[in-house]
Amino acid sequence: MELDLLRVLGNAELIASGQRQKLPEKGFQLLSYLTLSQSHRATRRQLADLLWDSSDDTAALSNLRQLLLRLRRFAALESMLESDATAVWLKPSGQDSDLARFMRLVLADTLPETLEALSLYRGDLLDETQDTSSAYAQWLSAARSRLRDLFFALKLADFYGQGVGFAVAEDAELDVASWRSLADNELERAAVLDFRAIEFAQHVATLEAGLACG
Repeated sequence: MELDLLRVLGNAELIASGQRQKLPEKGFQLLSYLTLSQSHRATRRQLADLLWDSSDDTAALSNLRQLLLRLRRFAALESMLESDATAVWLKPSGQDSDLARFMRLVLADTLPETLEALSLYRGDLLDETQDTSSAYAQWLSAARSRLRDLFFALKLADFYGQGVGFAVAEDAELDVASWRSLADNELERAAVLDFRAIEFAQHVATLEAGLACG
């Protein structure tokens, strides 16, 4: 069975052979974290501390071991996820979720890639996830903010009819200097999830008029 579709932008879902699979919520959380990790790899200790609020390290590691056992029951994930006694990582073939594709496309500098990336962004990362540890909630908030910034930048690129390249530093912080001057923070946050092109164009027009007056 091949992996048909893994979506974590918006409502998380795994679809294999045309059927929606009931993947554990923390499974989606683990896969999302690995996707955005620079090496697509993390130690078991890192994942256990991230995914569970527990003062008992043994219990957290046991929870992770049980989660990995559950994930291995999904044939669709066999080609995607790998682990050993100390670490868990994504295989190259496993880096093709909507999130992984989105991150690759935003590095391109052509309009077709910009439009494809926009089509993949269905909403916030793990939009309906609820069962999170405090550490994961903090990580997720930061990740959502970065992805929203990327989405907003892509909307600007689409509006102006051109591609925009982005540099991602080793610490995963985004170099947004090339486009952030086009909008102040208030407008940027207000428009970041505005999927309606007309209203978005109005926002930009208002901003440009304000800049021209200034």
